Amino acid sequence: MISIEPVAAPDAPLARRNPVAKVAAALVFSFTLLATLDPVAPAIAIALELAVLPLFGIRYRVLARRAWPLLLSAAGILVTLVLFAADRSGRILLDAGPVLVSTGVLLTALGLVLRVFAVALPGVIVFATTDPTDLADALIQNAKAPARFAIGALAAFRLVPLLGQEWQMISMARRARGVDAGRNPVAKLRLFASTAFALLVGAIRRGTRLAVAMDARGFDAGTPRTVARQQHFTRADVLLIAGAVVLAAAALTTSVALGPFPPLIGCVRPRWPPAPLPPLLPAAPLRPQPPPAVRSQHPPNIRQDAAPMPPTATTTMMLRSPPGATAPPPSSSRFLS
Repeated sequence: MISIEPVAAPDAPLARRNPVAKVAAALVFSFTLLATLDPVAPAIAIALELAVLPLFGIRYRVLARRAWPLLLSAAGILVTLVLFAADRSGRILLDAGPVLVSTGVLLTALGLVLRVFAVALPGVIVFATTDPTDLADALIQNAKAPARFAIGALAAFRLVPLLGQEWQMISMARRARGVDAGRNPVAKLRLFASTAFALLVGAIRRGTRLAVAMDARGFDAGTPRTVARQQHFTRADVLLIAGAVVLAAAALTTSVALGPFPPLIGCVRPRWPPAPLPPLLPAAPLRPQPPPAVRSQHPPNIRQDAAPMPPTATTTMMLRSPPGATAPPPSSSRFLS
């Protein structure tokens, strides 16, 4: 079953911070790591995240249960790069037909996997230590977010656990009707796709009914709304955001100091010394060109020494006929003779 309830100790020093401050610190720490392709910075960030985890009141086993989908994404990245990577530099480790594994491919895959973990773990930690209702209240009071957006997000969070229950109900109903894939992998994949489509249709219908009910109860009213729980933004929350900035900068600085720092977006550094130019091919000898042909002043297909053609009866009649009269068609026997 999918759970969105906080699993941290309520008396932990960082778990008691304002939800907006925790979200801002996670965003700052995560987006800073997207500036480089070097695996050193994400590795340092993961070490820092695991080091401050006890301050949030979360056990490592609980975090592993919450973050296990990241392992699937890491496996997908590894398989994709092994099959479709364009850079195959480095020493060849495995050459089996279309599967070519080199040290360059593994280094690129390691950097991407570490970046996925380093970017996703702060979000997992924040939502594992924050109640959805407190997050919605903090968005309205501290971040000045629209009430419609915050309450709609809260309703969506509350509906997430129902997806797991709905999946189990659909699977049990199909098994009771005799629809079972057995051990056939193709049938399992087809059954999974149909179950996911049924779950998507049910989620859309439930969301539509919930939106209509919320509008009918005045959640979309333009009048100012009151809050039942006050969310205070204190100096400790500011220090939390500042600490996230300092830790992200420390990770990037260490990555730059330890070795080359390949930026994600930036100009390509010139190669030094430059690669030697290929030798120039000898020029081909010039062939003599023929003189240009002189164009004749006479029309084509007419001999210059030919005698002028005598006028025919048709041309004579056309010259002597009055204006508006038409000449008779020439006789075909004259052209055949």
